[in-house]
Amino acid sequence: MKIVFLILALLSLVHQAVAVDKKEAAAVAVPTEAPKTPMTICSAEVSYKWKRIPPPPVESPAGKKGKAAQPAPTPDPEIYAPIQAPALTMSESGPIESEVKARIEAQFSNALGQAMHICVSLHQNQGSCLSKKLGAVSIQLDRLDFETKKAIREQSIEDCKNEAGVCLSTSKSEITCRQEILPTPAPTEAPPAAAAKETKKK
Repeated sequence: MKIVFLILALLSLVHQAVAVDKKEAAAVAVPTEAPKTPMTICSAEVSYKWKRIPPPPVESPAGKKGKAAQPAPTPDPEIYAPIQAPALTMSESGPIESEVKARIEAQFSNALGQAMHICVSLHQNQGSCLSKKLGAVSIQLDRLDFETKKAIREQSIEDCKNEAGVCLSTSKSEITCRQEILPTPAPTEAPPAAAAKETKKK
């Protein structure tokens, strides 16, 4: 009888140990929700200002009946008013707003130079303007017939003439920021099976 009781007691202890191991393994297997960290996202715009150059005044020729030459009609002044155009958008992110803003401010000098380069290539350089416009549709041009290609090229030349002018200045906007809550990556943990084996060894 004593042997039977001892066997039953040992079996009970084994069952308890297995139950404890299963609970510990389950606790390791359940992933915990990663903590969330506030992230600051800041952005700023860089733009340039340009204007069209009005053509020189041209007088209409005198009429057949000896009428005096008539001055050309005065163009609409709004057409030649300065135009503000966007050039670049800068964006940075990080946990500390002051550091994020500082990174954007450090880029302003270079960005303003790039904005002026964009303006010159589009409005003061007809060859560069035409190259950009035709380059944007170069893949489609290869599939078109001669007449369609010619029409697109002529339209691009006309567009560049309408956009010809002089660059005046560049400017930057205020830096605006917003907060977003992003999940923090959870630390890498051992697989549940490996963790269970380690528990049994102990």
